[in-house]
Amino acid sequence: MLRRLRDVIVLALVTFIVYLVIIVVLLLSGAVSLTVFLLLLVIAPIIALLISIIALPLFVIGLIIPILVIAGILLAIHIILAFVLTIIVLWVGNKAFSEALGVNLIPFSEDGSIVWWRIILAIIIFISIYSLIARLSYRVREERRGLTVPYV
Repeated sequence: MLRRLRDVIVLALVTFIVYLVIIVVLLLSGAVSLTVFLLLLVIAPIIALLISIIALPLFVIGLIIPILVIAGILLAIHIILAFVLTIIVLWVGNKAFSEALGVNLIPFSEDGSIVWWRIILAIIIFISIYSLIARLSYRVREERRGLTVPYV
């Protein structure tokens, strides 16, 4: 029982760290402003907790089911849920800030159009970091089981 509790705590910490890395990369790439970064940093623990709660059943099912295809599908669902939750937070934050303060959180150019290349870059960086963390966690999980997995 303590081992499972420890795994849940480690999962929550890893999710929180991944979330922090993602928002720092978004800030450094210019996809979000410093205001958005600080806003996401303040609500990061809540979002990380929600992502962990959503992801936990998927990871448990992935540990129980040894079929690689199903585990891959569950990992993809987890990534999509985390990404959608982050987008929802950004959208709600953008609406709230634009109505309350007249400031948009999503990057706009001078003529008012969205800077799409920054958003696409942020999505690519998000997926890259998340897939790297997923591969590392998969490798660690298989090594803990004592299985050898060919490098992919």
